[in-house]
Amino acid sequence: MILRKCHLRLRMGLTDVSDGISFGLLGTVVARRGDSASTITGRKGLLLAILLLDGGEVVPIDDIADLMSSARATLYNSVKRLRTALGDTDESLIEGIKPGYRINITRDQLDLAVFEDLADAGFRAFRAGDLPTATARLRAALAQWRGNPLGGVVLPVQLKGHVQRMEELRLQALEDLNAAYIQLGQHREAVPGLAQLTAAHPLRERPHAIYMRALHLSGRQKDAQTVYWDICRRLNDELAAAPGPELRETYSELIRI
Repeated sequence: MILRKCHLRLRMGLTDVSDGISFGLLGTVVARRGDSASTITGRKGLLLAILLLDGGEVVPIDDIADLMSSARATLYNSVKRLRTALGDTDESLIEGIKPGYRINITRDQLDLAVFEDLADAGFRAFRAGDLPTATARLRAALAQWRGNPLGGVVLPVQLKGHVQRMEELRLQALEDLNAAYIQLGQHREAVPGLAQLTAAHPLRERPHAIYMRALHLSGRQKDAQTVYWDICRRLNDELAAAPGPELRETYSELIRI
């Protein structure tokens, strides 16, 4: 089984049981109804994550069993327990369809899909130069995050790529948001968040370039140069690599200003 790496293709149909329920993967795995939220952990959480990540498509039983390292009989029990936890008494939310199971929800019922859609809109607006729209969409996208994705679930190797993809999109959203802030003249406000972002990702070059620009525009030219030489040293010491073109060009531009 190869879970889809493109955007989730969640079904558009609604059933009575799915109406009013939503799910979260951008943090602990949760199910929500109204003001009530339940954390789904352990094997139930893993099963739910598998169904949600496959975007509403039918996931073959054998593939689920492989991901969960389960025998078929154990898997059937896990499905039963998950349906009970979700109140899926008529088995319409988690639908059994040969050769496996499908979860019937729409995109707006899953935080990951909402995040993807808002982030895409923000990325497009940023590229088009519509900075107010970009910042609004990217802030809304990032607000979907509650913590480490798929928290509370022991992930098989096959799902770890999904987590990496989620985290990469989040970083791209943070980078574009801060770049938009700077272009809007909000460079001083961007500095604290960029300091945290670069500390968390000491070898990621783009946030360092954005951070350098924010510091320079805030009148902290020496600090901006220190950021540059610090990451150059780390890249050399840890990766035996030189800074890429964006970092070099940003540094050259700033020392000319």
